[in-house]
Amino acid sequence: MKKKLAAILSLLTIAMILLTGFVKMPKAEAEVTESEVYSENGYSYIVLKDGTAEIVGYDGSLTDEIIIPDTLGGKNVTSIGDGAFKKRIKVTIIIPDSVVSLKGNPFHNEDGENVHQPFVQVSDSHPTLKVVDGVLFDTKENRLVSYPSRLKGSQYDIPEGTKIIGDYAFGDAEIESLYIPDSVTTIGNFAFAKCDLDSIFIPDGVTNIGNNPFLSFDDTDCIQFTASHPTLTVKDGVLFDKNEKRLIWHPKELDNTTYTVPEGTKIIGGGAFENCYPSLENLILPDSIINIGDRAFRRCNFSTIIIPEKVETIGNCAFAYCSKLESVTIPDSVTYLGAGAFDNCESLTSVAINGNVKSIEERAFAYCYNLETVNIPDGVTSIGNSAFYFCNSLKSITIPDSVTSIGYSAFTYCVSLKSITIPDSVTSIGRGAFSGCESLESITIPDSVTSIGDYAFQSCESLESLTIPDSVTSIGDDTFRNCESLESITIPDSVTSIGDEAFSWCSSLESLTIPKSVTSIGNGAFSYCSDLTLSVHPGSYAEQYAIENELSYQVIQ
Repeated sequence: MKKKLAAILSLLTIAMILLTGFVKMPKAEAEVTESEVYSENGYSYIVLKDGTAEIVGYDGSLTDEIIIPDTLGGKNVTSIGDGAFKKRIKVTIIIPDSVVSLKGNPFHNEDGENVHQPFVQVSDSHPTLKVVDGVLFDTKENRLVSYPSRLKGSQYDIPEGTKIIGDYAFGDAEIESLYIPDSVTTIGNFAFAKCDLDSIFIPDGVTNIGNNPFLSFDDTDCIQFTASHPTLTVKDGVLFDKNEKRLIWHPKELDNTTYTVPEGTKIIGGGAFENCYPSLENLILPDSIINIGDRAFRRCNFSTIIIPEKVETIGNCAFAYCSKLESVTIPDSVTYLGAGAFDNCESLTSVAINGNVKSIEERAFAYCYNLETVNIPDGVTSIGNSAFYFCNSLKSITIPDSVTSIGYSAFTYCVSLKSITIPDSVTSIGRGAFSGCESLESITIPDSVTSIGDYAFQSCESLESLTIPDSVTSIGDDTFRNCESLESITIPDSVTSIGDEAFSWCSSLESLTIPKSVTSIGNGAFSYCSDLTLSVHPGSYAEQYAIENELSYQVIQ
């Protein structure tokens, strides 16, 4: 019982690590690439191609103010990424003069809910940023970046000369009246999400409208514009961009159980139907649709939907949290299926992915608890991080020969998955890829695999035997922790290191041969393996490790 409890607690802790990813400590400068994420003093950052740093996250201590450093890892900090400070921080953030670029809105969270924008301070001599009456602007782009949530005042007039109202710029703002000057040409994604505005007038100069800026408004009556507006029009209470033939917004207050998108509409915009529950139960899409935007149907109430045959793109979180959606067919025309596209569709039982999708993106089907069958078509090259996380009804899945990588947590907690064959095309198995697959009885790892991440098979309680191919050079931390049925495993001569607790709690493991090639074994690598006897070579690192840790061993030639 104590063992089981320890395993559960360990899994819960590791699940949080796996979902949020991991950071690397800085490497030598020659090894740095823009895709790598580093950590220092609570800041996560990447190194840009010009050798400077961009902050992409902050998990440090929250005080009354955060002073962003000039340098991280010896690199000048020149940029702050979109959503880098997405946690609800009620602090003041001081940005140094070295930061000349703010990408998107660094202060919104990932889904636009519960946005809280902090006060920001910059010096009077800052080259690209300024704060006017508490509001942050990018002077290079003439962009209003962020209106602080705690800024007092019932009315705000955007200064003349402003061209862009940025993404989430007025998120969570407590204002009742807003003046938009004629100089504004662009309103960014979800610009007024969770804003208290009763109504807003959009001047004719605004010709670029991002993903549903009006998500928190009651209905389209709150959106005012001239009858001759060059971009906007309303049909049956629904807002459209007539130039792009894009449906911008279907208000949740429209009391209709069925809605038919007009023929000729090409794009369902980002967030267009978000939160259309509980009234909207049936949605009919015309054959003219080619693009379904990010969050387009997030938290909608329909149980079925037919995706038209001309759709090419399904955006990030497009159907996320559609809790009644039971089945879906993705047509041949779709080339991109976004991250989190069906995240938390808890009633989804089957998915048919046809045609030309090249990647199963991050969290594409995470928390689809009832998903039993899914086909991954030939041509898919990668299965993303947490792609099938917690799909605990998924019994089998076929990975095609085209797949080269399986991301971290890809199949974590697929507790009903009994067997899986990894094709020869796969070169890497990510961190925690099969962790918690307690029914997994067999798995074949091909010689093509060169990397197996930490926790990869942790708590695969039914797994009895496994052969690690010669191509693998290291066994990571907790890789086989709590594989209580594991009786046989072969470690090849190519392996040089075994990580912390790699085989801990493998209570059925009685013998294990450690090759001479192993020169590093982590803490507790074989802890709680009460019946295990190690087979080691005379004078080897493994022999010395067994002696120092008082482990049962025998010397072999």
